[in-house]
Amino acid sequence: MRKATFFAMTLIISMLAFAVRAQAPQAGVYRIQNVGTSKYVKVNGRYDATPNQDSQSNASYISIGIEKKLSDGSYRLNSLASTYGADNTPVEVYNYIGRALQIGEVVLRDVLKNSDPENVQIALNRMTELVREHAYMSIKPVEGQANTYYAIAKAPIIPEDVVTQWAKKIPQPYHSDITGTDGMWAWCIDQVYDYLGEGNQGTDPGLASKIINNLKNIKEGFTYMLIGDPDGTFGYIEIGETASHNTNATLVYNGTNPAAERSWWKLTPKVNTDNVKDGTYKIHNLGTDKWVSIKSKYYAKPDAEEAAASDIRITFDGEAYGGQKIVNLGGSYKDENGNDVNIDIYSYIEKAILIGKMAIYNVLKEDNEAGVNPANPENIAVAQEYMENFVKDNAFMCMKPVPGKDDAVYA
Repeated sequence: MRKATFFAMTLIISMLAFAVRAQAPQAGVYRIQNVGTSKYVKVNGRYDATPNQDSQSNASYISIGIEKKLSDGSYRLNSLASTYGADNTPVEVYNYIGRALQIGEVVLRDVLKNSDPENVQIALNRMTELVREHAYMSIKPVEGQANTYYAIAKAPIIPEDVVTQWAKKIPQPYHSDITGTDGMWAWCIDQVYDYLGEGNQGTDPGLASKIINNLKNIKEGFTYMLIGDPDGTFGYIEIGETASHNTNATLVYNGTNPAAERSWWKLTPKVNTDNVKDGTYKIHNLGTDKWVSIKSKYYAKPDAEEAAASDIRITFDGEAYGGQKIVNLGGSYKDENGNDVNIDIYSYIEKAILIGKMAIYNVLKEDNEAGVNPANPENIAVAQEYMENFVKDNAFMCMKPVPGKDDAVYA
């Protein structure tokens, strides 16, 4: 089989997967897959989602909002939304924070019903501040794994000022058992249990059950990582207040250490011609499971493992043939001295145009056949310009999504 040049090889690739190398997550719409179980997440109801789908096409589209990067290298989310059911009922996880505040306000007002109204309002404001500060999930890049993240949540440590200032204001007999932040944490959980256990507060029974079950396992000040369980359900790993990810981690439910990959969540973006951006990518052929590596100035092969894949720069400009028109496709390779040499295959088009102009000139400047008059310089220039415009209008690649495969495109 004839070896293809970089230009020709790229033109004939039938399927590519674009994986953004930069690990910083972007707000967008994704399908979410657990790496350890290879299962995808499906949203089944208002308070129900499960990582149990074998096929990407059966998984839910989940919209993720990014608020900011945190000091621990993770990224705080401010939205986690999807739809479910035949009528695509919308659901937003972060709306439950507002519901939690409502529950907290009812409980706190009941406990402080005999206190000074000003103190009650101060307590409510402090509670709201603490919830807004701590009620979120963050995602942290998994080193060396493109588009793959840990999902992290942390149970806060109740500040001492809350314990010392507000616990004393809780009337007897409530505050007699509160000693330090641990005591305040336990007391708060007991109040939530009592509130939800009454069953007449308008809280959805499914949500109440999830809250109660999770609160039994959550410890103050501990960090938790979401995992996918082999039975197609969510679990979480308790990693302590200062522990590193997967170091001395215990599985909350059965005390075993899960495979690291079960705490990895791959975000596969929903690809369309509107959301693919200019950037640097690694290119993966789905048919061979190999990655593209640039070998030399005119030669690349889809024969590499991911670790050896080349970084390839891609720039888009407008639409063509139902996809995005590519106007730059470049990268680099190492020369014999180990130096990086940058290339852009579109620069070869300019060379092709130059060669074409020379060919037109050589053909037209003399008789091509007996009885044909030589072309004058003006005709030669017109022919050269026509050829140049034709090549520029037609010698390009475009990228089209592969139906049913969010992470893949045709080139």
